[in-house]
Amino acid sequence: MMEQIEVTSIRHGRMVVQTPDIDLEEDLEDENDQDHESDGPKPR
Repeated sequence: MMEQIEVTSIRHGRMVVQTPDIDLEEDLEDENDQDHESDGPKPR
């Protein structure tokens, strides 16, 4: 289990470094969308 977390951390860091800002922004938007769906409609 600990090993898996480490691998995920390294992979995530690599992905963040490799992916451009646009990709990162899209990821954030996706997460926000999910949050809104789970939490319900929220005013910005």
